[in-house]
Amino acid sequence: VLAVQMARYDGTTDGKSVSSGFYSNGKRYIVTVCSTCLTWSSNENSMSAFNIPLREILCFKHSEKDAASCFGKSPKNSSQASFSSLDNLISKSIKSKILIYYGHRQGKHKWRVKTLKLKPTESGNIQAWLNCLEKSLNRLECRPRKLLVFINPFGGQGYGESIYHKKVKPLFKMAGIETEDIVTVRAMHAKDYLLTSSLYGIDGVISVGGDGMFSEILNGFLMRGNDKVVNDVTYEELKEIRLGYIPAGSTDAIANGTHGTVDVVTAALHIVFGNIMLHRDMHYSIFLGDTLAIDICSIFHKDKFLKYSSMFHGYGYFGETLKRSERYRWLGPHRYDLAGVVQFISNTNFEGKVSMLSALNNMTNPLQYGDRCTSGCDICAKSAIKVEMGEPVQEEVNGKFLAINGLNAPCKCRHAKQGLSPSAHLGDGNLDLVLVHKTSRFNNLRYLFRSAVYPGSQFKLPFVEVHRVKEFTFTPGGQRNQSAWNCDGELILEPSLTIRNNHQLVKVFARGIEDHKTSASDCDTHQLC
Repeated sequence: VLAVQMARYDGTTDGKSVSSGFYSNGKRYIVTVCSTCLTWSSNENSMSAFNIPLREILCFKHSEKDAASCFGKSPKNSSQASFSSLDNLISKSIKSKILIYYGHRQGKHKWRVKTLKLKPTESGNIQAWLNCLEKSLNRLECRPRKLLVFINPFGGQGYGESIYHKKVKPLFKMAGIETEDIVTVRAMHAKDYLLTSSLYGIDGVISVGGDGMFSEILNGFLMRGNDKVVNDVTYEELKEIRLGYIPAGSTDAIANGTHGTVDVVTAALHIVFGNIMLHRDMHYSIFLGDTLAIDICSIFHKDKFLKYSSMFHGYGYFGETLKRSERYRWLGPHRYDLAGVVQFISNTNFEGKVSMLSALNNMTNPLQYGDRCTSGCDICAKSAIKVEMGEPVQEEVNGKFLAINGLNAPCKCRHAKQGLSPSAHLGDGNLDLVLVHKTSRFNNLRYLFRSAVYPGSQFKLPFVEVHRVKEFTFTPGGQRNQSAWNCDGELILEPSLTIRNNHQLVKVFARGIEDHKTSASDCDTHQLC
C-alpha cells in the first residue's frame, strides 16, 4: 500500500513529469506521473519500470480516513474481480491512502478492474502530485461524459437490467459518467426514441441486449442523420457520437467481433476508456484506442431502402434456421441449436443468381487466414485514404446454394471460434461473400466442421467459394422454394436483396481484437514511458 518524499516537482504540470516516493505492499517505489502514463520503479534511476497508461485509468481516490478501498476486487484474492453495487464495495483502509483504479488485461481478451494502493509519507506534499494526476486525466477529452443507455429487459435469458445495474452502471458511476437509462417496453422503442428525441450533449448511445437490440439502435441513429425534423445537433456533431454494446443477448456477435469476447465488464471498460490516440506513419494518420470506425451495410429491395446492418447477412441455411427458431422460442437461446440441426437434416438448397461488385485493387484476400483484423489494423487504417483505380469488377454466379453469407466481420461464435470468414475486416470497405453450393449432407458437415475446428480451411472445399466485394445482389431463380435473410439476427422475408457496404460509417466504443502476442498488460511490461 505506496510511500512519498517529493522527489522532483517544479510547480507546473504542462509537459512536465512529477515524481514522488511511495510505499506499496511494504516496498518503496518512485512513482511518476507524465502526460501518457503512470510509472513506478524501485529507485529513481532504474532502467526498468512498471507503467499504467493514463488512458486505462478509471479514476483515483485520496482518503484521509477509512474509505472504500477498492472497486471490483475480492479482498480474498486480489487478482480476480467480483462486481456488485457500489454500496457493497466498502472495506477497511489505513489512514491517508491513494487508490488508483485501472483496467487490467486478464487474458482471452478480457479486462478487469484492479486497484493500485499508494501510501504517502508526507501527506502535506501529496497534493501537488495529485493535482498533476488529475490534470493529466482531465486531458483525456475523448472520454464520454454523458451516455444514453437503452436496456432490453427481455433479451437473452432476461437478465439485461440485472447485468446493467450490477456490473456496468457502477463502472460508469465510478468514472464520473452521467447516464440516461431507458428500459425498452416494446419492439422499436429505442429506434423511435432516437428518431424523435434530442441527443444534445450525448457522447454515446449504448445498447444493453443482443444483436437485435443493437441493430435497432443502429438504424434509429443512422436514419436520424437523414431526418430534417430533428436538428438539435449538427451532422458533424452526430458523426462524433459513438455507439456502444453491452452483451446481454443470445449470440452477441457484435461484442465478439469488436472485443473478441462477450464479457460484460470488458465491454463496459472499453466504453469508459473511450479514448482516441492519433497514430502517425510516414504516409497516413489513423485513430486508435477505444474508438473504432466500422463498416455498415445498407440493404435494399428493388432499389427501396430497408435497413442498415453491421455484421452478418445470411440467405439459405442461416435464414431458414432463424425462421425455424421462431417455432421454438420457449427454448430460449437453445432454439437456434435445435433449428440449426433440423435445417441441416433437411439440406435444402435454393436456386438463384448472385451479382457482385468488387474493387480492382483489394489490398487483402479472404483466403489469407494470417491476415486478420486486429486492434490498430493497418489494412483498415490505410483503406481510409486508399484511392480506387479504374472501374469496379462485376461478376455473376448462378446455381443452387445451401447458403449465401455476406460478412462485415469474422462473425465469431461458439460454433466457429475464429468465425465464418476469419480474415474479414471491420473497416476496410469490403464484405466477404461466402457461397456454399448445393452438396450432400456429408459435405455440408465437412464445411461446418472445418469452420469450427480448422478455420480458413473450409474455403478449400470444392463446393465453397469466397469473394471480397463492395456490394452484391441476390436474385432468386424461381417463384417456389425461396428462403429468407438473416441480417444481424433479424428476419427479412424478401429474398431479392442488394447489400451494399458503407466504409467506416459509424464509430463504436471498442479497440478491435487485440493480438494476444502483443497485448500483454502494460502494467506487466518493463519499460519507461
